[in-house]
Amino acid sequence: MRDAHPGRATPVVGVWLIALAGCTEQDEAAVAGGAVWFEDEAALKGLDFEHRSGFDGRYLFPEIMGGGAALADVDGDGDLDAYLVQSGRVEGRGEEGNANRLFLNDGMGFFAAAPDDGAGDRGYGMGVTTGDYDNDGDVDLYVTNLGRNTLLRNDGAGRFSDVTALAGVGDSGWGTAAAFLDLDQDDDLDLFVVNYVAWTLATAKECYAVNTRTYCGPAAADAAPDRLYRNNGDGSFTEISLAAGLGTAFGAGLGIVGSDFDGDGRIDVFRGERQRGQPVVDEPNAAGGRSPTRGRGIPTRLRAGRPRHRQGRHGRRGGGSRRRRRPRHPCNEHGKAEGGHPCSDS
Repeated sequence: MRDAHPGRATPVVGVWLIALAGCTEQDEAAVAGGAVWFEDEAALKGLDFEHRSGFDGRYLFPEIMGGGAALADVDGDGDLDAYLVQSGRVEGRGEEGNANRLFLNDGMGFFAAAPDDGAGDRGYGMGVTTGDYDNDGDVDLYVTNLGRNTLLRNDGAGRFSDVTALAGVGDSGWGTAAAFLDLDQDDDLDLFVVNYVAWTLATAKECYAVNTRTYCGPAAADAAPDRLYRNNGDGSFTEISLAAGLGTAFGAGLGIVGSDFDGDGRIDVFRGERQRGQPVVDEPNAAGGRSPTRGRGIPTRLRAGRPRHRQGRHGRRGGGSRRRRRPRHPCNEHGKAEGGHPCSDS
């Protein structure tokens, strides 16, 4: 997969750098000796796809994002097909250039573009998640976009229909990631949608670095709250974000993974953010239901694997009081401090 904007790094490059960071000396020697771990065989295998950011000189924030992908057996033939998310133009929703692409695997590792499959959502694409939300035995797709997200229902043969409005899951924020998870343990998949920031073309800011126009970062916009949809079991969903404790924006979200992190038999989620991640743990609440909390009930910021309590509103950035550090007065050899102050060695 290629990117039409040469100044924009692709996710694959990031994965490669992370892999190198964990190399052993033997691995490094192999690389130095010319051994190759990965080869780009996209064109050889028939994956003719070029991601376009839509860059036109205006440095629109969403242009530095996008390009998600999924490998899933959408046609039920036992091999993995490829769904590739296009961005296109920020203002080009509905245009052919914004259309996502589905490539079907022939069983030998070669792919062919699926014609008229209904999977070519034409939003400004960010990501995609897969799951059998309607329990009919095939893989459905949920695409996150800048603007309305899209739920694509699979007919079992790899053909899709847009059922977003019928299902009630068309959040119109800036969705970056999503996951199908059975959060209420009723044997159907609920939908957790991760949002990034509140950005629109009308409110977009101009950002500069050393007097040079460049892209803004997430600090230039307010973080957007996520969305949680409970599966009703009939092909529709009910949004329960506020009831589930997701009314507050945690931060600029970029990813999500679900697992039973605390071993209590319930699915928790880990929500990735720009420069930090937030564990959201499914906890019982007073009403007999469950509410997601971060860090087992304490808001935390995870950095380098160690939790740290997040600074509250009345901390360093807020208008509340800041506790002053008591000055130290070292003890002398007689156990006293200069000036008559109580002495302290710590």
